[in-house]
Amino acid sequence: MAGPLIVGSVGTTGGLTGTINILILNTANFTLWESGEPYTPAFESGQTQGGTFEAPISTTDNYVLVFSNRSDTTDQKVVGATISLFFEVISAQ
Repeated sequence: MAGPLIVGSVGTTGGLTGTINILILNTANFTLWESGEPYTPAFESGQTQGGTFEAPISTTDNYVLVFSNRSDTTDQKVVGATISLFFEVISAQ
């Protein structure tokens, strides 16, 4: 592993479709996403009922994990998630 990696397992229930969108955004792109502007995610699942994902991230930024229900705002969902952050430390000798 060359850098930090976010690994997740997500499942949803409820609503007509049970789908959400999972995003990992740095803080600048989260601000853009939040205001409806074009953004560039570190990871975006597209519409999903769940599954697993891996997303490499930078060591020089802060990140926000989003479970979005924007595409189906009339129905509430229940989201279960297990998220891990892996970071390899290499010692200098």
